[in-house]
Amino acid sequence: EDEKIIWTTNDASAVTVDNNGLVTAVASRNASSVITAKTSDGGFIASCELNVLASEAKIAYPDGNPQKIPGTINVSYYDQGGEGVGYHDVTKTNDGDGIRQEQGVDTEIRLSEGTIGAIATNEWLEYTVEVLQDGNYSIQIMFATAGRYGKFHLEVDGIDKTGKVAVMSTGSYSKFVKTNVAGIALKKGIQVMRIFFDYGEYNLGTITVNREITSVLEQLEAENKINIFPSPTQDQIYISGIRSQEKYSILNIYGQVLLKGSINNNEAIDVKILKSGNYLIKFKNNHGVQTEKFTKL
Repeated sequence: EDEKIIWTTNDASAVTVDNNGLVTAVASRNASSVITAKTSDGGFIASCELNVLASEAKIAYPDGNPQKIPGTINVSYYDQGGEGVGYHDVTKTNDGDGIRQEQGVDTEIRLSEGTIGAIATNEWLEYTVEVLQDGNYSIQIMFATAGRYGKFHLEVDGIDKTGKVAVMSTGSYSKFVKTNVAGIALKKGIQVMRIFFDYGEYNLGTITVNREITSVLEQLEAENKINIFPSPTQDQIYISGIRSQEKYSILNIYGQVLLKGSINNNEAIDVKILKSGNYLIKFKNNHGVQTEKFTKL
């Protein structure tokens, strides 16, 4: 009669083992465990040590901050985490001359922002992004290929947002041309965008995402938008987007007017006398009143 084999682990927080000897790593850190197998009568005992190596964390590259949408993404800045986490590449070595040489993605510098070369079918790249506002967005992706065509699609949090999109020949692997995809609905917040290469023999350039203007009112607001920068600031705030001289007033959070005057486009306002805190600045012209916020350090 066959003896029953009993499987045990000396650290179940690192590795578990079931009655059939199936071993599963459960630790999210580097850890080790000794697995022992013995017959029920104790006549045979064998053991081995298993080491668990934690995978690199999946976070945005390079500083952990998500890519902003709207905005332009440097495609070399795909997520950290390594093969199968931040990217999938069919080769283990970087065959390009770009950054992140220790990984399998073939980064290049055919554009100053960085590019990805030698893209093959079923490879993918992921980017943690922060969408700043609900709405419909258009995406322009730079591709270069001497081939006849290719295909890709975009996923956001695992949902296909585009279907398969064709990539047409640009005549050269160094000539980058935009492929446009419009009408992509995105929700505000942090999410993961994956570009999946369904069929590929092409190079990838920058990915630019813009919010689509959906109404005449939004169009007018965009055209007449006054911008202030920097915020936070220590000494001055600069004003852009003014068509002619406009009156302004700076208020505290209680609505008290602290400073006022007139300003032209691209001029600065001295705010050194203000205490540290949050303020409102109001601009008044023939089109109405616009109110913006800024922070004084």
